Amino acid sequence: MRLTILWVVASLLAACGAGPLDDGGAKGGAANDGDAVSDPAIEQRCRDSTEVSVDAAESRCECLVAAGEHPDQASCVAERAIAPADVDCMCSTYARYPESNAFIDCFLPMQHSYADCIVDALCDQAKLDACAEKYGDPKCQPPADAADEVSAMCTAQ
Repeated sequence: MRLTILWVVASLLAACGAGPLDDGGAKGGAANDGDAVSDPAIEQRCRDSTEVSVDAAESRCECLVAAGEHPDQASCVAERAIAPADVDCMCSTYARYPESNAFIDCFLPMQHSYADCIVDALCDQAKLDACAEKYGDPKCQPPADAADEVSAMCTAQ
């Protein structure tokens, strides 16, 4: 099993039913029309979570470039890390749902565990595969209303 940081980011987005923005803007039909107050602490914790993904992508890409599976580090990371527009869309939505804290409390430690595992594995594929065992817990689910809104606002390309 080939494990890449794209799997980490895709897991977060899949949990939300979302992907990259296609037009950089919100679409109609969102569950929350922006009337709720945004919590900057939740938004920052969400952003911190995505930074962990970038760190893991950088570590993983070192192996991919060394193995000749990718031409250079910068393009590899850009392909695997979540784009800033996607972070803005997802994290600003979660920030309007206080119950997002529980999701982030569950998810962020697993992301750190995954990133640490990737670094420790160096480029050993068997160890990288074992990292998947440390990542992901079906109990980590975003609030349903937030996930619905992210799905409505942040659509896959």
